[in-house]
Amino acid sequence: MSRQVSRRRIPEEVALMLGRPPATEGTVIGLCWAANGIRAATTTTYLPDQMATETEPGLVPAAAHIEVQAPSPGIASQLELPSGH
Repeated sequence: MSRQVSRRRIPEEVALMLGRPPATEGTVIGLCWAANGIRAATTTTYLPDQMATETEPGLVPAAAHIEVQAPSPGIASQLELPSGH
């Protein structure tokens, strides 16, 4: 597994889904998962700065989203898949 963490502007469509304004800054965490030494999946997590500092009594942020589909050409390249797969 490899990990990349950066601070940058979160994509507008992601910020809107998180209920934040389009120009939201935050932490972006990218992970690349491997199985038996072969790249198998990538994930990206967006954590807006405001979410890291806001607290509400009884509120525990949690989410799960699983998506299975053929990878885009860019993701296929990251996973080192041969073309046509």
